[in-house]
Amino acid sequence: MSGAQPLGIVARRAVPLGGYSVELTRSACGSRAWSLRFEPGSGSAVRSLSLANGFGDTAEERENLAMQLRALAVAVEDWP
Repeated sequence: MSGAQPLGIVARRAVPLGGYSVELTRSACGSRAWSLRFEPGSGSAVRSLSLANGFGDTAEERENLAMQLRALAVAVEDWP
């Protein structure tokens, strides 16, 4: 009987977003995932927490995520 194999992360990038971060990862098998994480301040006893996540394995998924993040940037720039 074989158990679950550990997921080997070969690339990780985290982009700060207020008190959160958007984390992009790629595993050894080539799978890509994103995560919106709550990042507590330094000295906090609270751990980082994933609030939402998804995958970016296809070009279409990556294009959709990039488009949504660009739309967020435009909304912030046009913030009344």
